[in-house]
Amino acid sequence: MEPTLAVVRGGGRPDTYKNATGKRVVSITTVTGRYDNKESLIAWAAKEAREGRDYKLTRDLAASTGTAVHDAIERFVSFGAVADPDFSELGEEQQVQAMLAYRAFGRWFASEQPTITHAEMPIVNERLQVAGTIDAFGILRGKRTLLDWKTSNGIYAGHVVQVAAYGLLWEESHDKAEWPEQYAILRFGKDGTLHDRVWTPDEMRVARDAFEVWLAAYRLDAPLQKLLRQQRQAETGEE
Repeated sequence: MEPTLAVVRGGGRPDTYKNATGKRVVSITTVTGRYDNKESLIAWAAKEAREGRDYKLTRDLAASTGTAVHDAIERFVSFGAVADPDFSELGEEQQVQAMLAYRAFGRWFASEQPTITHAEMPIVNERLQVAGTIDAFGILRGKRTLLDWKTSNGIYAGHVVQVAAYGLLWEESHDKAEWPEQYAILRFGKDGTLHDRVWTPDEMRVARDAFEVWLAAYRLDAPLQKLLRQQRQAETGEE
């Protein structure tokens, strides 16, 4: 597979996102992570416990594997690669999983031959005071496409809401002629499976609406917790 040339690189994900005045703003993934897929996560954690595994360790290993694959994909679409990436920082089992996921990406890239124009683009939206980093933007199947890479066990509602929110950030920072004509989530499984999901802007409208509701609810959480703390202090006399 051949990489895209002359990709605009945004510099990747910062440790914290800040607005024009230097104030920290919340990330899209923080908001979507608060509300998405909780029942499935609880069920998965219970299953890990029944089978004698520490779910936190399993979660962290999966996250480190996903990050390694994501970084390898970003390097490929930005700079190209002449050989399989080095996953030696991972454990033996995670190395196998990472290579299977990366090769799934390779099959997809070779088949679809997308033109990637932008990679790892952090955007801060001053209107909503929220930020996120878009994995990639380019031309897929002849259409301007906002792309998101996943190595999770599935594609969940929160993933769709996340990508819709990225589209909102992209649109408010680019001319209309550059707006996405479609949105794609590409899931490269750690077992080598590949799932390709593509939606139109009209189809994503409900996901965008969901994000704005989730963001509003997220911002109500802090005053709600303050109200509860004040009540506890009044009952106990604590400062």
